[in-house]
Amino acid sequence: MKMDAASSEQRDAEVRALCGAYGELLDNLTAAARDMEGSDRLAAAARALAAVARFVQGDKTAFAVGAHLPLIELVKALHDLRHGSQPALFAAKPIVENRPADTVSALVRGQSAAAMMILEDAGLAAGRAAAFVASELAHHRIMQPDGKRTGEAIAASLVRRWRDDVKQGKASRLVVQSAHAVLDAEARRQDGEGRGEPGKPATIERAEMRAKVLIASLATWFAPSR
Repeated sequence: MKMDAASSEQRDAEVRALCGAYGELLDNLTAAARDMEGSDRLAAAARALAAVARFVQGDKTAFAVGAHLPLIELVKALHDLRHGSQPALFAAKPIVENRPADTVSALVRGQSAAAMMILEDAGLAAGRAAAFVASELAHHRIMQPDGKRTGEAIAASLVRRWRDDVKQGKASRLVVQSAHAVLDAEARRQDGEGRGEPGKPATIERAEMRAKVLIASLATWFAPSR
């Protein structure tokens, strides 16, 4: 029994530490997203990446297998790039036809759909959730990534359609993978912190913050340079 109690206390401590680290990660990513409004967007992106690297380093299992090392290499390469060097990591490679556009489209569609579902899960009506995501996309100047309306604003109705396609299994594999990666991370967060009561202001506020971070992460890579 003593062994079980000690084990339970250790697990509780690990969960609390993970929740604290996740909260710190969100704070850092949110701050980096705000910094993207400034002139040194590369520095803001590097700070966001460094925050993710620190979060991964904080997990004993991930650290033991070196899961953080690719992120560290990226952080160092961005640092060199900011200071005028041309990192070997960013050497130009032959472009595979259509692939970059496909990947961008999948991320925009999948993460937008996931952000809407997170908001709905917190208690927002579908219309309000779609409008919130569309507003954040417009704020970060993220436009339709492909199709006949490429470059046009993303309407709430389109966000809602993307969400429907993911839920009904009509979206492409890349879109579904992008959405589910976000939703799986959200489920793990809720396991640690608790789900919160849907419809409560605090629950909705936390969901809105997570949706903002998701959309801001898209802006880091896909929004046009100012």
